[in-house]
This record gives sequence, structure tokens and C-alpha cells, in this order.
Amino acid sequence: MNTRLLGPIWFVVSLATTSIAQISDVVENEKYHFSLVAPQGAAVVENDRSVMNFSADPKVHGPLARFSVTSVRQVAMPLEEIVPYLKMQATSKLFERTMIGAMRSAFPDVRALHSDAIEFRKRTALEGMFTFTADKSPMRGRYLIVLVEEQRSLYTFTWSSEERFFAKWNKAIEDSVGSLKVANKLGPLDAE
Repeated sequence: MNTRLLGPIWFVVSLATTSIAQISDVVENEKYHFSLVAPQGAAVVENDRSVMNFSADPKVHGPLARFSVTSVRQVAMPLEEIVPYLKMQATSKLFERTMIGAMRSAFPDVRALHSDAIEFRKRTALEGMFTFTADKSPMRGRYLIVLVEEQRSLYTFTWSSEERFFAKWNKAIEDSVGSLKVANKLGPLDAE
């Protein structure tokens, strides 16, 4: 047997295995016609209140780290009007009050740190950072409301983790949200 061939064969086999693993990390949502790459090591968690939910690998990102595609809402306003609207400081503050207010019943000590309009991976978005306490642990969170022009929709993403894990979790989620791919059709969004 020619053992010199084992090196190249092992390389090809490992490449094929890696590709399969990466493909299996893509999570699709048929109702809203989108897909994204799940954060590495994250598990999909069923929840009727959100579109899609993940919990993190507790050894890597802590036992309380969560990520959610909270909602997908079609925008009635024409695109040429929605972008300037989203970039207004008053709009950013309105969304901040709404997001933080919605969390207050579960986390009474939730506190907004900042909110602003940004460009996230070439998409107009609103972002906000916040802190709260869960299971006696100081937590940090972020929301990102992304305008998906192809569907004339706002996708709302929220994530949080214990403060000591947040920088690494935040990077993993940014990569996941950045992988968002949508079909160029509205589909069931027309009915909402």
C-alpha cells in the first residue's frame, strides 16, 4: 500500500466532512423564507413567542446565553421613506423604549445603555445595548432591527449572555446575523 497517498486522501476526506458540518449549521425558516448559519455549538430551542431561538454551548458562552429571531414584520411604508425614518434619532429612541419596556416584566432591572441607527453588513439597522440580571448574574444584551429590503421587512434579533461571556457571544451572533439570506419574495408576509 502506498502510504504517501494517505495524506492527500485524509485531507480530501476532512474537507468533505468540514463542508457537511458547515452545511448542517444552516437553519432555514420556510414561513419567512430565510436562512442563517447558527452560532457554533448553539442548539435550536422551541418557543412559540419567537420566530427562531438558540441556546449557546454553556462551556463556551455560558449557561445563560441566548439568541432569538424575535420577529419578522413587513413594512407598509415605501422603502424610500423607511430608510430615512429608521435613521432618525427619535425612531431609535422609540424602538429602544419599546424593546426595553417589553423586557421589563421579566427583568425589572433592565436598563438601556444606548441605541442608534447603523449600517450592519450593508443593511440599514437599529441597534441597542442593555443590561439586566438573570439568576443573580449580571447580563448584557443587544438587539438589532435589520431592514431587509428584498422583502420590505424588519427582522428583529435579540441576544444576551452573562457579562463575562458577552464579547465572544456578541461576535458569534454578529456572524450568524450577517449570514442571513432571504428569498426575494414576500410570501406569507403579505397576510400579516
